[in-house]
Amino acid sequence: ATFSRRPPALDLAAKELAYLLRSTDAAKVSHEEIATVRMYAAAALGTIGGEQATLALIRALGQEEGQAGRDQDDWVRAGAASSLGKIASVRATLALITALGQGEGQPGQDQHPYIRMVAARSLGLIGDGRATIALIRALGQEAGHAGRDESPQVRGAAAQALGLIGGAQAARALIRASGRCGQAVRDES
Repeated sequence: ATFSRRPPALDLAAKELAYLLRSTDAAKVSHEEIATVRMYAAAALGTIGGEQATLALIRALGQEEGQAGRDQDDWVRAGAASSLGKIASVRATLALITALGQGEGQPGQDQHPYIRMVAARSLGLIGDGRATIALIRALGQEAGHAGRDESPQVRGAAAQALGLIGGAQAARALIRASGRCGQAVRDES
């Protein structure tokens, strides 16, 4: 049997998990335990998907206007970035591009290289061509290396994502990068 619409129970679960994702009730558990619960909530939201889950994950990643709701725990933000890659919506793509530091005139680059690396990998999994230019910039293949990420792991993830997205523009950037990049980037591409 096929379902023509999303079961309401999934939306209820997404609502409860979104609450857990922003929960910081330290009266009952330690900071590490709270962060672990939020990290698992982010993973579950990625599996459930839907608009409410997407918005909660974007908020946790810190890509809402003014970075309202940005989670202070790096692992929770990384989990949010990974889950957005599973959801694969236009909103998820744009939030991940911004977290990577390549959003159109928007501040929002995550300062932690691991989170930028996860954002790049998630963009590759989504496969949306809108991410191509952002990934090329992160790789450092724009004129004058504009937007080049300082982390070789992020550049490597950008190369890998470009390979997954494909297309002539991505192929040209990867060919140029193969002769100029360090070993970490070549290994990823």
